[in-house]
Amino acid sequence: MGRGRITAAHAAEALMADRPPQIGPEEYERRLGAILAGWWTSRRVRRSCGETLALVRADLEARLTVVETVRTSIARWRSGQRR
Repeated sequence: MGRGRITAAHAAEALMADRPPQIGPEEYERRLGAILAGWWTSRRVRRSCGETLALVRADLEARLTVVETVRTSIARWRSGQRR
């Protein structure tokens, strides 16, 4: 078990007081294991967030390029109107 990792057995032990009486200890541990297996590691979360932020940044930069182009076009048009 690595740093920051919890096993189904550790979770079941820590949460034993929360185990519903109709679920046996082995089934409780199995269910907790299934839940833990679906959790993302902090490294995976950081990587996913980083990828999402990179996509958002690229989109914003593309939009900024459009805004700057339109602003420049409007400024040129206005300067032509004043003559």
